[in-house]
Amino acid sequence: KVVFISSLVLEYIKQLDESGVEIIVNKDTNTLIINSAEFVIYDESEYQNIKIETGSGIEVNSQESLKNFKKVEFSAGRDDNLALQCIRMCFESNKLILIASDTFRMAKCEQIVTNEQLIDCSVHSLSLNAIYEILKECEVVKIFKENNNLIFSNNKSILKVRLIELEFPNWKSIFQGFT
Repeated sequence: KVVFISSLVLEYIKQLDESGVEIIVNKDTNTLIINSAEFVIYDESEYQNIKIETGSGIEVNSQESLKNFKKVEFSAGRDDNLALQCIRMCFESNKLILIASDTFRMAKCEQIVTNEQLIDCSVHSLSLNAIYEILKECEVVKIFKENNNLIFSNNKSILKVRLIELEFPNWKSIFQGFT
């Protein structure tokens, strides 16, 4: 395992005219050598280890989820109130409910999912661009909750997002009576 700044390495590789690339890891000097260029590598123990879940994650239709996230995103708070700078994700009775609010407006979208777990969590709005990218890659994404993190996994990528653990407004009472 090697940890390095991927953007620098990818940019360097894009600039190469050669068809072959030689990659050498030198643990003694903490460098990654690509052809003649050297890049610093970091101690992997200092970075989060993401377990690859294979169990009972909740499968969601990626394209439908992407559309629904974008529909509610505009309502997420932009001020200093961290509890509102998020999208609330509620998995209940075979539904994924996405809610966002900035105290002046509230948006809600629902989609059908197959789930046996009840999960209620808030994802920071700054994480949305990364979530959008993982949703664009495949038709189905599995979602797992692990402590105070939400893990999005498809057959190409894994994204681990830290959750906001502050109280979200009581959206159920606000939408009560609406269909």
